[in-house]
Amino acid sequence: MPATLQLHLTRQPILDRRNQLFGYELLFQPQKGGAGAQLDDVYDAVLAGLPGLDLNLIADGRAAVITMGQNAILSGRLEEMEPRGVILALDEHVKPTPDVIEAVQRLKAHGYRIALDNMFYDGTQDALLAEAEFAKIETLALNHEELSEQVQFVGNFGVTLIAEQVESEAEYEDCVKLGFNFFQGFSYFLSRAKESGVKPSENTMAIMRILNLLGDPNVRDPEVEAAFRSDPKLTFQLLKMVNSAAMGGRGIESIGHALRLLGRGAIHRWLALILATQGGRGEAVRFEVIKSSLLRARMCEAIGSEASSSLGLPAKGTLFLVGLFSQMDSLTGRPMADIMKGLEISENVKAALIDRSGTTGQLLASVEAYEDADWDKAEASLEGIGIDSDGLSDWFLDALTWATNHLSTSEDD
Repeated sequence: MPATLQLHLTRQPILDRRNQLFGYELLFQPQKGGAGAQLDDVYDAVLAGLPGLDLNLIADGRAAVITMGQNAILSGRLEEMEPRGVILALDEHVKPTPDVIEAVQRLKAHGYRIALDNMFYDGTQDALLAEAEFAKIETLALNHEELSEQVQFVGNFGVTLIAEQVESEAEYEDCVKLGFNFFQGFSYFLSRAKESGVKPSENTMAIMRILNLLGDPNVRDPEVEAAFRSDPKLTFQLLKMVNSAAMGGRGIESIGHALRLLGRGAIHRWLALILATQGGRGEAVRFEVIKSSLLRARMCEAIGSEASSSLGLPAKGTLFLVGLFSQMDSLTGRPMADIMKGLEISENVKAALIDRSGTTGQLLASVEAYEDADWDKAEASLEGIGIDSDGLSDWFLDALTWATNHLSTSEDD
């Protein structure tokens, strides 16, 4: 096993009973070539990489849940790191030996909060439960009776319960009744976003059309200007945005001026932010989907920039749009095919968004799989269209940083 194991990294949101964001679990796995790594090797690699990660940015200033094994807990290396905001989840293989309990107590004194990961109570974990603040229980692996029994056993220790792998509204409601405080499972979040979806306004559809024009290198600037002129409200929004201090574009008084001075790329991104953040800021579930859409947009664009022109992928701006629109069905509660009917988008882009077919669809599928921690599929999908997957973790971190910073900027405006 190499001394430095390259890792994939993604995050899964954890929400409370009010659908407010509590934090993220950070998930790690070896990149290709490290699939046979032992858990201790993975945890060693995570320990080596943590000092170089901006956990505050990755977790949006919320709790960052990171799982560690027994050797890592005993190593003393965690005590050399900044504990603020970190919840250490002890994996299910950690044994409550005297050395482990003493190490956990030191870590708590250092400032870490402690959770037990993949908790299944069998009577041997009492000493660990006495030190823990949280217990994470995989709901998918248990039927209702088994889950109820586990909640009763673990609840006697006064820990806060986190339900893992919640996949449906029915499972969520069951967990609420049983006494779970926090919930984790991206499929569930998407389903709830769909239920709260709203019909796109005329403003939303106008933005989507202009984004499509901006992403097409064959469309000339006068056509883009004409599209803006047909929507005075949108023109005002854009001019206000590009004249903000964040854009450094003071004194821009026309769409033509903005296009010439700033370029399509800058306007494209600001329009994307307007689209992604209008409506739904107060609803954490929807806002998580918005964050995810922006991350996918940036990641699709970055991968496309590295790809060979011989692959036949669309322009970077179009790939950005593909990622941005990839969850529009969840945000609007409408089938993707219906949304596409209102847009003049190429057939290969429509196919990518509707059923993930074609080269562009496979690229999007890779990005989605990476975000969902299905890294084997992410690598295979990308390699299948002739793109080296070695850069996936870097593309993801760049996209996460970009999306977080741009959403933060838009919130400050």
